[in-house]
Amino acid sequence: MSAAAIVDSRARTVVERGSLAAPGLLLAASVLLWYASVGSIELRAMDDTGLVSVLPPATWVAFVLLTAGFCVALARGAGSALLLSYVVALALMAFGTASVVGETLRGAVVWRHLGVADALVRLGRPDSSIDAYFNWPGFFMLLALVQAVAGADIVALTGRWAPLLFNLLYLAPLVLIARTFTADRVVVWLTCWVFLVANWVNQDYLSPQALAFLSYLVVLAVLLRWFGPGEEASGRRPGLLLAVVAIFAGTVASHQLTPFAILGAVSLLVLARRCSARGLPLVMGLIVAFWLVYPAAPYLNGHLDHLTSGIGSVSSAVGKNVGERVQGSPGHVLVVRVRLLFSLVVWALAAVGALGLWRRRALDLRLALLAVAPFPLLVLQPYGGEMLLRVYLFTLPFASLLVASALASALAAWRPRALRTPVLVGVLSVMVAGFLLTRYGNERMDQFTLLEVATVDRLYDIVPPGGLLVAATGNLPWKARDYERYDYLTAVHLAQTVPPPELARAVEDAMRRRPASALVLTRSQQASAELMGTLPPNALEDLRRHLGGSGRFRLAYANADASIYVLDGAP
Repeated sequence: MSAAAIVDSRARTVVERGSLAAPGLLLAASVLLWYASVGSIELRAMDDTGLVSVLPPATWVAFVLLTAGFCVALARGAGSALLLSYVVALALMAFGTASVVGETLRGAVVWRHLGVADALVRLGRPDSSIDAYFNWPGFFMLLALVQAVAGADIVALTGRWAPLLFNLLYLAPLVLIARTFTADRVVVWLTCWVFLVANWVNQDYLSPQALAFLSYLVVLAVLLRWFGPGEEASGRRPGLLLAVVAIFAGTVASHQLTPFAILGAVSLLVLARRCSARGLPLVMGLIVAFWLVYPAAPYLNGHLDHLTSGIGSVSSAVGKNVGERVQGSPGHVLVVRVRLLFSLVVWALAAVGALGLWRRRALDLRLALLAVAPFPLLVLQPYGGEMLLRVYLFTLPFASLLVASALASALAAWRPRALRTPVLVGVLSVMVAGFLLTRYGNERMDQFTLLEVATVDRLYDIVPPGGLLVAATGNLPWKARDYERYDYLTAVHLAQTVPPPELARAVEDAMRRRPASALVLTRSQQASAELMGTLPPNALEDLRRHLGGSGRFRLAYANADASIYVLDGAP
């Protein structure tokens, strides 16, 4: 190489490094500003729109800077290392904010899951007679193993950071899926960004669904990459197929719904002749059938009518998944409506992306099939009013790829060219704002304080095993201890059959039938009742007046966030 060529090459390298210096600085500045600003968040000042109501202006600026830096890095052809750093920073800021600002584990379900794992450690085996969790114990057995080996503190730490950890894990199969369908680096990294900011459904906490969704992504990534219609046979395929079957079997043992999403997606690929593993749907179907007939039979025998009652009913699906969710306080209703709108916009943009690819004769049939494969689940079972959320989650990886394709195509055609990056910054910033509202709209009830945790610990000290624990709603950090040794009752459950004026008396009657009992009221229960509208108006106030005025209860424990009542004369 001549001296002139060497000088020219070095000059280009200096220019390239200079052009990428700005995105690098924006990345560092945004993360530092975010970390410095979230420390001033006052969770107790939240209103019914959740975390967005108390986010400092500096936190919003941090997200905008991060988004701007990512878009600049894309425009300047940054390498994968820098773009991956941006995506990881987005995951940290988007899914780590609640973990940083919270005092303890968020969400009542997480505490319950820790209790199931603790029960498995003590029992040494699943007991299917306890409840549904023990009929699909795979995830909890893994959690129990971690707890036995590493200790409960490690499990609690994992639970606190689970949303961030799971979303980081999701990125690997997501990138593999994206690269299967496109060689455009801009589309690949935009897919990751869109996926993270559109993943508002909050199913990535320490749960069977979070792990099962990872299995869903891994199984489909492997089949798309190595078992496509044109893929030649190779020595690694038998091992990969065996791994897919093993992962699926573990998912069947861990979660009720995700195996059907995987089975439906794989069946569509095989029927369309877009997957060379032709016998895989049959094997998967046999695994599901075996589990339902044998390990899960105790649960199904008592709940089969309930599980099958909604099959094929569109009105029931709409009512449970939409109608019954648009209720509660005005702030919560706003959050729910934005969630619905957000989901519809993502699906609409995905449809635009699919149409654009089809017009260019670049739409891969596998991508189109996987984007719509989960929708039949809507008419199978309402799933407690959460099926729409799960369908959205299962479509999200492929919808994100289509959205990224639509954005990339729109930007390529945008004139003038100088506005392309600002326009992309604006679009992605709006999505980030939508994420923060929809993801953390329930934060007022999802966040627990250390005082509430201390109260629940005291509750278990007051009521011996075999007793009855009563609460207004189920939204409190209980069931993490001696899970199977206690009975639980909520006023929400009683309100389904008792008129509002008689609710307080019904709570007292239930406790009188079980002398070893106590009633716990917490700040988080009050928040959930107000947000979700799960109790009749003024029901909690009436209950508190009854506790204080009847003369039949005494206050056993209290702090600023919670209180415990027992019947007068109880030990």
